Amino acid sequence: MSGYRHAEYVRSLHRLGRPLRLPSCVGWLLERPIRDTPLTDAIGAYPLFDCEDWSALGADLAALEGRLVSVCVVPDPLASAATLSCLGAAFPDLARPFKTHYVRALSLPVTPSPHHRRNVRRALQLLSVERCAEPATHLAEWQSLYRNLSTRHDLERSAVYFGDDFETQLKVPGIEMFAARRNDTVVGMTLWYVVDDRVHYHLGAYSDVGYDCGASFALFQVALEHFKSSGVQWAALGGAPGLADDRGAGLARFKKGWATGERSAFLCGRILDHVAYARLSAEHGATGFFPAYRGSIEASAS
Repeated sequence: MSGYRHAEYVRSLHRLGRPLRLPSCVGWLLERPIRDTPLTDAIGAYPLFDCEDWSALGADLAALEGRLVSVCVVPDPLASAATLSCLGAAFPDLARPFKTHYVRALSLPVTPSPHHRRNVRRALQLLSVERCAEPATHLAEWQSLYRNLSTRHDLERSAVYFGDDFETQLKVPGIEMFAARRNDTVVGMTLWYVVDDRVHYHLGAYSDVGYDCGASFALFQVALEHFKSSGVQWAALGGAPGLADDRGAGLARFKKGWATGERSAFLCGRILDHVAYARLSAEHGATGFFPAYRGSIEASAS
């Protein structure tokens, strides 16, 4: 157990809901109250839902009938069983493409796009990059960089993670941290989670100097080379930020420059109490999201 499927990672998301274990598939949901009602529903861990046995997921969800109104998750697009046909059985009410995720086959040399290669060369001339053997001991440095990220991109209102959440996340099995230094000062860091034969890019944060030096390019080059040499087969780099599949977004272009392919992440939903779901949806009006009784802000964590 490691990464997004680990209990401690899910517990770090306590602001989104109460951890709810799925015993047969060995995964977790986050149970959350439905405003102005005694009812609850659940979402998968952010940013991706993962479990050990996908074939048992449907039975686990069926067992929650009578407890939850609905469940909404975005399964890991690199999970071998997370295909539309398999997901359709577990999520009969919704299983549709959501966003493009960029992936890299680490069986290939770590050679990004020509634009990225130029930036990698420049960044490695300005910075030194190291793998942090004990990520938890670098909590204060990471929190400082993450505060700069939040301020720079105005994430305070829409943030999923907060500074103290990382005290837990940096101890989750599978965590990998890389740091870029300029004159012995940390100017950028990236976090990754290794699960089985794949690694997920989790987060990156930089100081103003780190942005100016292109720290992200140096960090990705060194990190991906490390994972390749460690025998990891696939790197999941994620997609564009937010709810839209905006391939033109800066972060999406950055990830695409490292990718050897694309996978579609699916938005999956299951109604467990059809009577309550219909009543709540009628009361709140159509929102265009799943579940229909939640607005865009509430549904965005899904």
